[in-house]
Amino acid sequence: MGTRAALAVLALDWFFYRSIWALIPLSLLGAGHYRLLREVLLEEKRRKIRIEFKELLLLSCTGLRAGYSVENALQNSFHDLERLFGRDSAVCEMIEKIEETRRNHGPIREVFIRAGAATGIHEITDFGAVYGIAYERSGNLREVMENAASGLLNRLKLEEEIRESLNERRYEMKIMNLMPFVIMSYISLTSKDYFEKMYGNLPGILIMSAALIVFITAYLWGEKIVRTRI
Repeated sequence: MGTRAALAVLALDWFFYRSIWALIPLSLLGAGHYRLLREVLLEEKRRKIRIEFKELLLLSCTGLRAGYSVENALQNSFHDLERLFGRDSAVCEMIEKIEETRRNHGPIREVFIRAGAATGIHEITDFGAVYGIAYERSGNLREVMENAASGLLNRLKLEEEIRESLNERRYEMKIMNLMPFVIMSYISLTSKDYFEKMYGNLPGILIMSAALIVFITAYLWGEKIVRTRI
């Protein structure tokens, strides 16, 4: 991720300035690009955890229908989740913390609330709060879990439909982002002196800076469109 940001800075310097001094202000753009890449990865990680949590709820509901207590239903789902996502997955770690909390006679809802706060996934936090209320009032925990699983499943389905509809736009955006550099590379190869007048002088620097601002604005606008949230 850091390497990608560094390569982006070097590419911008070569195409727009060809000056070692330009690397200083461009490094700020590199830092912003790094943060953007990091946010994209975090969003993908959150989506994966939400899918894992949905499976936890569905498997636990199956255990409740079979007559298990809530705690046992959660614990019995561990091996299925381990096969699906691996032992080091977030949901397996969550179950291990639930079992540890259970042995220490602590409130299980706190495991969900802390996990939701740590991952930034409000569905897990909300479920922990509702779970705690239902548990304390001897409510229908099976119904609570089924409703939470159904709501999360519907949301994930809707998000996946949106992702599918935006896939073509993502591909088009990547092509459009590369086209200016492809064109500049082609012109540089076929007419080597074409861009030389744009480097090393104030008018050229101003023109190239304006072009860079337009490119960055278009890039950020495109990212905002294809990262639509529900």
